[in-house]
Amino acid sequence: MRYNLKVQTAEYGTIDGQIWSIDKDRKDFENCDSNGLLVKKIVEQKEVAHYENSEGKVVPKEQMVKLVNGKPASKLPKTKEINRYDLVSSTEAQDLLKEHYYQFVSSTPSAEKLKDFLTQKDKALKFKYSNGNGYKGYDGYLVVINGTFVIMLGYGKLSEQIEPEAVAISREEKKKATKLVAEATIDNLM
Repeated sequence: MRYNLKVQTAEYGTIDGQIWSIDKDRKDFENCDSNGLLVKKIVEQKEVAHYENSEGKVVPKEQMVKLVNGKPASKLPKTKEINRYDLVSSTEAQDLLKEHYYQFVSSTPSAEKLKDFLTQKDKALKFKYSNGNGYKGYDGYLVVINGTFVIMLGYGKLSEQIEPEAVAISREEKKKATKLVAEATIDNLM
């Protein structure tokens, strides 16, 4: 996603720029059956389909899994306990390309001690997380923001996805130069 945006400030005037989405592509896994045979969708007619493995046998949709590192794998279970983590600087958590935020609420004395420790030392707990909805795993960070536990989930580092401004502008100029079709305007369509 990209679009133009003007930022108007009293101190610096109008700043013309663009918003560019910053995303990291996720791995996509192929569908297979429980034996690891690839599965493809066979469309019989509109909105009616079935799935067949590479041997031509019908595979019920409920029995399909994904081929991960050459082996059939079922969906990730939902993370219900974090018992493996690394203690990292809270600045590392700020570099996460975030997808989800959650507030973590606990009034136990241990929680208060952990909150104080993370705040005083400017640290975060880093862990792996799955919401149990499929094949997406996340890097998770438990941090303290304004005295409250916050869990940040994401995939990849923001600093690794940002390209130098000069390179990005050069690429955009090349795209504009090769544009062959004129963009429609509201006036042209009415």
